[in-house]
Amino acid sequence: MALRVVVFFVLAMLFTMILGGLQQEAGVLPGLTFLPQWGPGIAGLITMLIFRKRDGVRITFFSARMPVQRYLWAVLLPVAAGLLAFLYGRLFLGGRADYAFTAAAVAMMLAGALGEEIGWRGYLQRRIAPHMNGLLSALLVGVLWTAFHMHLWAGGVLFMAFAALAFVSMSFMLHTLLAEYEFNVVGATLFHLAVNIATAPSFGLIQNLSLSFMIAYGVSAALVAVAVVLLLGGRRAVLPGTSRP
Repeated sequence: MALRVVVFFVLAMLFTMILGGLQQEAGVLPGLTFLPQWGPGIAGLITMLIFRKRDGVRITFFSARMPVQRYLWAVLLPVAAGLLAFLYGRLFLGGRADYAFTAAAVAMMLAGALGEEIGWRGYLQRRIAPHMNGLLSALLVGVLWTAFHMHLWAGGVLFMAFAALAFVSMSFMLHTLLAEYEFNVVGATLFHLAVNIATAPSFGLIQNLSLSFMIAYGVSAALVAVAVVLLLGGRRAVLPGTSRP
């Protein structure tokens, strides 16, 4: 299992750098880094093909078994965390909701979210969940998801620690919501898109690597994650994922 995780992450970083370079050279919407976000998705597909004879794992794009309420939770939960952090930034840091939501911006957010989630939840989380305690698998994916956002390291170690708290907390939420439903990509993509939309009004604070804001966002995400595990997950949240390859 460790080999699969390593192969996936190395390929994800490699393709992210390649696609980032291609987007930069092409000059396509430089403010929206949607193309590099397909690095994890491509890595997931390639890793799945490399180990297909041993694993037989398949990516579930949509689960008809998943209740509509779960898809709704997948949208509302990251919005709650983002709203709490935004209110803190607005009240104490002078943050303003000055992000311009356009059709192109939302479309690129959706495309980027889809690209990432084919890899993170569609392949990696689903592959490791049956073999690990639920909390540990969510922790592992959350840590790798954090490391994937290399540009955040510019904020320093403490900034990155609270960024990790946010990503790991969201990974816990996704595990609780999707483990019973094959970590389907549609549910994960809706969650990821909601994260992007909810944090967009705080883009200026994030871009300026505001430690105070990241602390607020990490704590907000952690509080929402605890509520989710208690209300929706219960004991199942710490058991091995029910998804099978």
